[in-house]
Amino acid sequence: MKKLLGIVVLVLLWCSNNANAGLEEPGNINIHNDCIKGFEEARAEARAYYLKKQNKKLQTVVYGSCNFNGRYRWQWNWEKSTNLKELHKKSYEQCSKHSKKISNGECFLYSVNDEVVWKFDHQNYVFKGSLYTDCDILTKKDPTTFQTLTYVEEKSILSYDRRGGLRWANHFIFKAKFKKGNDITIQVNSEFKTKDKAEKKALKYGTMIGQLPYFLKENIFILTIHKGNKPWGCCSNSSGGNEITIHTGDSGAKGRCGEETMQHEAGHALGGESSFSSWTIAQEADNKFISPYAKEFPYREDVAETILWWIAVRCNPDRIYKSDYKKILEGIPNRLKSFDEQNYDTYPLVCK
Repeated sequence: MKKLLGIVVLVLLWCSNNANAGLEEPGNINIHNDCIKGFEEARAEARAYYLKKQNKKLQTVVYGSCNFNGRYRWQWNWEKSTNLKELHKKSYEQCSKHSKKISNGECFLYSVNDEVVWKFDHQNYVFKGSLYTDCDILTKKDPTTFQTLTYVEEKSILSYDRRGGLRWANHFIFKAKFKKGNDITIQVNSEFKTKDKAEKKALKYGTMIGQLPYFLKENIFILTIHKGNKPWGCCSNSSGGNEITIHTGDSGAKGRCGEETMQHEAGHALGGESSFSSWTIAQEADNKFISPYAKEFPYREDVAETILWWIAVRCNPDRIYKSDYKKILEGIPNRLKSFDEQNYDTYPLVCK
């Protein structure tokens, strides 16, 4: 009985000492890109709130949990306050509470204000998440070259849908005209039920693609819009033209990061890494990637991940943190130079 009691006491002490194991404790393991995407979305929301309030005393933290159970699942929480200690406690407790529903409930500190404090093993990239690091590079308020939308017809077409692959389905077909460049066909899945509802989606994403700098937009000829929480995609379709596939339920893109997602996907239409004669040399010279995703797929995702940040530093540097601006210039100078040498037409953006 004494031995058993001793064991019980030790277990209770261990549980007590570890009850707040992640409180103010940065994560210290490499995590999957899906989890990073979620954490960066939280950090972007926190940053947007901070900028809106313009209160220098205001602080934000993000706690996150990443767990694999057949597929990667994550939970995060961000909070804001002028009391940092209370802020940590509240965010950690909320994250742990909700995390228990989908994983093991272990939450760790991801970021404090703008600084990512999660300790990754590999530091050979600029950002931990990239695409969702900052969602103000382009916003709904930016100018667009989109002008008119004309309904054409409803018909069955062969389109790619990440929920089931390439398949035939009825779509509402629209033609979008722009102030500069080619028209774009917008195909909206008939699952949106009515022409009016489909038209709202076509207008939203037609306006968005018109906000792209011309050198990205000119390579896109079709937008296909589906429901579903699936990632967007690009590029070549069955007829050989560049097509962006949009899923309106994508957890990142349906929020504040739609414009950034559109830039990334359109970046694939530039032709990929092999279309830049100096790209491989730039990769080797920089010795860093913009993100883990770019590093994981250096011959498929590096250009698409990096073009977003070239636009940020050359066109809208005032919309990103000065610390991020410095990281980009120092981390990938040769890739930036490679883009500079293309003399891109960035209309309607004004870039330097």
